[in-house]
Amino acid sequence: MLDYIRSHQRLMFLVLLLVISPPFVFFGISSSLKFNGDSDAYATVAGRAITPGEFHEAQLRQAEQLRARLGARFDMKMLDSKEMRQAILDNLISERVMQAATTRERLFVSNRQVSEALRDDPTIQTLYGPDGKLDEARYDQLLNANGKTRDGVFEDTRRSMLINLVGGTVSHSSLTPKALLTQLDSLLAQSREVEELDFHPDAYRATVTITDEQIAKYYADNAKVFELPEQVDVQYLVFDQHQVAAGLKVSPEEVSALYKQNLARYTTLDERRASHILVAVAKDATPS
Repeated sequence: MLDYIRSHQRLMFLVLLLVISPPFVFFGISSSLKFNGDSDAYATVAGRAITPGEFHEAQLRQAEQLRARLGARFDMKMLDSKEMRQAILDNLISERVMQAATTRERLFVSNRQVSEALRDDPTIQTLYGPDGKLDEARYDQLLNANGKTRDGVFEDTRRSMLINLVGGTVSHSSLTPKALLTQLDSLLAQSREVEELDFHPDAYRATVTITDEQIAKYYADNAKVFELPEQVDVQYLVFDQHQVAAGLKVSPEEVSALYKQNLARYTTLDERRASHILVAVAKDATPS
């Protein structure tokens, strides 16, 4: 059934219009919207009433979503506005319309599909242990904290999947332009004739003779092709005496021994520096 829907989306779109329209024509939507009273139904869609209890459950679900989104900024008074209550009721009416369509079209979601959807739920995935098994106790605790049962969650998931199935079928439907259909049809009807010629270089290599002059000329005409960018391969060693000295430890005894072994390098010869004053005198001059 699902494959048929996917293959005939345009047809299903028209069928959905025919299915959804009669309830509005013959039954209508009765919405007294007496939110402050004790009316038996807020609205009636396809002969089914939306009761105050169902509306209250929808309010609680909306509150949970807002609380998860807003955190500490959430205020329960947000749900008391007329606009918010009207929006909740509109969502319920939309769901009922979709449910009526799934019932009339006999759409079906199998138990296996529902189980797979629940297993893929991010919240439920956290309840699986390392062995891949569901922690039944924690799952029941989660359901009890939210006032739900296993059967109830299972059927709610099935109902949500059916609604998404109907909505997705309509939203993904499209009308193909006639010009595009004509072009696609012509492309499918066209044919092409192709001829192939295999070329094997080895079969011709023995018949080709190349001279040294031809090779030299080809090289000269295409010298740039054979050129490579200049490259330099450099290796160097950095010697930092400060780093080397920082890793050495020399004792006073080693210093003294090295000094004695190289005493000549550290010894200088004695030197004398003299200053003289010379006075020229006659040869026959007396000492006085």
